[in-house]
Amino acid sequence: MLGLLALASQLFGAFGVTAAGIAAVATIVMVVGGATFERPTKVAVLAVSTGLIGVAFVGWQMKVLPDEPVRTAAAVASVRPSATPSSPAELVAMLNSGWGAGADLRSADLTGQSITNAALDGAHASGITLIRAILDGGSLAGADLSGAKMAGVQLRGADLRGAVLAGADLPKGILTDACLAGANLTGADLTGANLTGAVVSGVHIDGPAARAIIGWNTPSESGRAACG
Repeated sequence: MLGLLALASQLFGAFGVTAAGIAAVATIVMVVGGATFERPTKVAVLAVSTGLIGVAFVGWQMKVLPDEPVRTAAAVASVRPSATPSSPAELVAMLNSGWGAGADLRSADLTGQSITNAALDGAHASGITLIRAILDGGSLAGADLSGAKMAGVQLRGADLRGAVLAGADLPKGILTDACLAGANLTGADLTGANLTGAVVSGVHIDGPAARAIIGWNTPSESGRAACG
């Protein structure tokens, strides 16, 4: 049974564990109590088990129970770097592998680098250099990017909810269809930045900076989708 649950967790995450657990308990009750329970009891057990699996399925559909595989400690350790990366290329490789949430990237230089679906939620990246970097579709919710050098950065469809970009240098940045809800842009240089379609509800920004932005406060469906 433990092997079945482990396999289910690796293949289907929390949803798999829940469904497999319910099915396993129902099977044990039916087999062990087969000679003891009467037919109405067996039918009731099957009905309840089916109902619970149905509830789990609904929870999965509503994203309450994720279907992403559960990572073991070894798997997580294999992604996290054991030492400071020796070059921007090595850092980019680690970031492209899914590492980065909560990482210390202060003063890192990723000029011109391309990071596919970056996962930098909650990263400590004040002062980072992202000039002309491409992070389209990346997740940077809650990341500290204060004072970052980001001229010409590309963050199309990125999730920057609650991110701190106070004092960041973002001229001509491309943040179309991005989610910036609740982000802090106080003191940021956004001259010529393109935020067409971006969600900017609750953003903290200086008035003059907002007027220098292309497409300010023109949320699109894609932008709302970036907010989840």
